[in-house]
Amino acid sequence: MIRTFRNSTLAAAALAAISLCSAPAAAADVGHAKAPARALLWTATPCTLAQCTGFYAGFNLAGIATNANVLAGGINGSVAGGGQNIGVQVGYQYWNGSWFFGPEVGFDYTYGGTVVPGGGVPKWLGYEIVKFGTPLSTFFGNITPANASGLPAILLNSTITPYLFMGAAQRNWGTGIASGGGMMFLIPDLAAAAGVPASGHWVLDARYMNVQYTGGNQANAVASVPQENIVMVGLDYKF
Repeated sequence: MIRTFRNSTLAAAALAAISLCSAPAAAADVGHAKAPARALLWTATPCTLAQCTGFYAGFNLAGIATNANVLAGGINGSVAGGGQNIGVQVGYQYWNGSWFFGPEVGFDYTYGGTVVPGGGVPKWLGYEIVKFGTPLSTFFGNITPANASGLPAILLNSTITPYLFMGAAQRNWGTGIASGGGMMFLIPDLAAAAGVPASGHWVLDARYMNVQYTGGNQANAVASVPQENIVMVGLDYKF
């Protein structure tokens, strides 16, 4: 009986020692297993007028203007006479209240477009641009109106930044150089004026794009339509 008790005591002590030695290792393994899970946790940051940095994605509607070349004759014609676009865009932007910068790529489907002489109907538009800007106050000082009851004042109070952009554009019949400018508006401020709750992640982007076509697989089409003027409105969700 004494021998049995002694053997049981030794076995219990051995098991306790093994448990104590293996506990730190098990805890370490659990820590390593949970680390990747913690690294994957990421919360989207809402935008403000002074900060709106991060990746975004959205959709857009656009009109191909028949006479809206603001670089030459101004907007005195139809802004959708040459067809309409619907598409998507993704990008990354940096905005700290003083400087704005960001690349963007987009792809639009064109419907209702006019037949290009010597070519075909424009079916799609792809583009890759880089946007850069600075606040209106850089040029005009503090012009935010005190009364935000009217639409112009609401838009001005919701402006994140104006910007210019440069890049490239592609049609199913040609390629070109894209340039233009736009304005970004913070949706929460627009929604608040209408009494609608907003998350702080939605941004309205309105722009004018001029495409100067330089070549393509249908030379007659590029020659007959050397440029396009596109008025585009996009809605982006900033992650």
